[in-house]
Amino acid sequence: MPSYNFLKQASVKLVTGVSSATADAYPHSGLIHHFRLNNLSTGLVDNVGSKTAVNEDMVVDTDASFLNSLKLTASNDAGIGLLSAVDMNSVESDKTWSFSMWFRSDSTNGSNQARVVTRDFSDGWGVKVVQNVNTQNIVLQGENGSLVVNVAHGPFNAVLGTTTTGTWNHLLITAVPKTVTITQANDDHAVGDEVAVTGIRGYLNGVKNGQVLTYKPIVPAGVILGSNANSGSDSATPVNGFIGAVADVRVWNRTLTDAEAVDLYVSSKPGTARYDLEVGPELSFSQTFTEDTHSVDTIHENKFFDASTITKANPANFSFKLPVISETDFDIVRTKLIDCTTFDLYVSTQQDVFRLENSVLTNGTFDIERLKPLSMTVTGEASKLTKVGVNLPYTVPGALQGSKAASTHLISEEHTITLGGSDISNSVFSIKAELQNDIEWIPYQTVNAGLGVTNASTAMFPSSFTINKKSLAGSIGRYLCDTTGADAQTFSTGTSLRIQAGKDLHASNAYPGIDINMASCSFTNRANVAEVFTESYDWRFTDNLADLLSIIKT
Repeated sequence: MPSYNFLKQASVKLVTGVSSATADAYPHSGLIHHFRLNNLSTGLVDNVGSKTAVNEDMVVDTDASFLNSLKLTASNDAGIGLLSAVDMNSVESDKTWSFSMWFRSDSTNGSNQARVVTRDFSDGWGVKVVQNVNTQNIVLQGENGSLVVNVAHGPFNAVLGTTTTGTWNHLLITAVPKTVTITQANDDHAVGDEVAVTGIRGYLNGVKNGQVLTYKPIVPAGVILGSNANSGSDSATPVNGFIGAVADVRVWNRTLTDAEAVDLYVSSKPGTARYDLEVGPELSFSQTFTEDTHSVDTIHENKFFDASTITKANPANFSFKLPVISETDFDIVRTKLIDCTTFDLYVSTQQDVFRLENSVLTNGTFDIERLKPLSMTVTGEASKLTKVGVNLPYTVPGALQGSKAASTHLISEEHTITLGGSDISNSVFSIKAELQNDIEWIPYQTVNAGLGVTNASTAMFPSSFTINKKSLAGSIGRYLCDTTGADAQTFSTGTSLRIQAGKDLHASNAYPGIDINMASCSFTNRANVAEVFTESYDWRFTDNLADLLSIIKT
């Protein structure tokens, strides 16, 4: 019996602290292993490749800045067996791969050869931290072993940077091609021959070290975290143990680019925050691709059906409605709507998790109706929509902010409309306020990129955008009677307007709810003829000097 995705089961999570880099730099394709290392059960399970890491007496570190990690101390420097020699040899045999992880040094009394990750330092590659000083070098090491005899090559050690205790660092190692020159003849090569070998390059916190080190790609040891690899084994030798914490290990079967290195660091760094939004059934999201057709007629044959070429994705679209509450779960949406900064949006059902990357809000409409909960409907666009995993093993990143249990829903029991200093709340029957962001995605289709498109993962996605202008506008509907007709059929181009809607719940906050306080607006007033005569104020905010965050409050 298949398992379906139902809209009523969907939950929406907004994640901040993510990258604003271009969408085609998001390093998702080619991911073959992912160990979160945030606990001692599911954290050791590979979310992608169905492997399980071997715990060597590690403990959980409750560092909230990284949503927990696995901690190593001086007494348990046997480390953790991540991938076997067979598994990693399979990855490295193609000579294009990448390995990333987060780590934190916790000691200045440790080894000067403390192993963060090893793949047999005697033949393969690894990273060590000099943990016996305050300012600690982070060193990438590569050894060519007996792969090529008598060749000219660069140094085996490359200092990627430095760290201090308590600081999280992101490490990325990529395999890159390298050519060496034979300096002494052997059975296979003459002097001067150019030989292609495998090299590795390191990135620390998104910054590339220029050296490419030669290493031997096939070694008998597995990948070990936190201790010395035991040559010829998938276990670790309890020596040169790393004192600190490790988290979020990923392995790709391809070489990540410089842009992807930066994006991976930014998008997964500690400090990412998650907001679980209260979203109702008015939820939708989608992304389409652009199809170009061309004739395949020949001189000798008339073919009726055109050929198809698909290389480009349109911006993804999404919309949802959420209640106006006093807590940060709503405030973050209001802020993102006003400042147009990007975020990632996750939609989780009982079955799957979808991700809208590099999202931006383009429209927000405040729904104000008397005696009904205040709410806001938002729409937006994103660079890329992907199904990132199955719900149960997949964990949405970010430290949870706030709690739904503490949500304070606001009812529109009262409203006050002040126009030009005068209270016009009497006989008002409708209020509308809408903020629009005119977003324009920068053209991203190129001939060179189009030639490399083979499927949806390599297609061209929108990368960045500009904000042409903003519009804060709306309308106020009012019954036309003997006490309300002063503004009928008039207009103004510089009048203050304040819209307040909510409920007086707290003495310290006289008007919890929506408060839009504008010093300068233009409006036109028109009379409407129906069974009951009404008047409509169509207004628009015109002050370019004001900060919208101080204008629109909740």
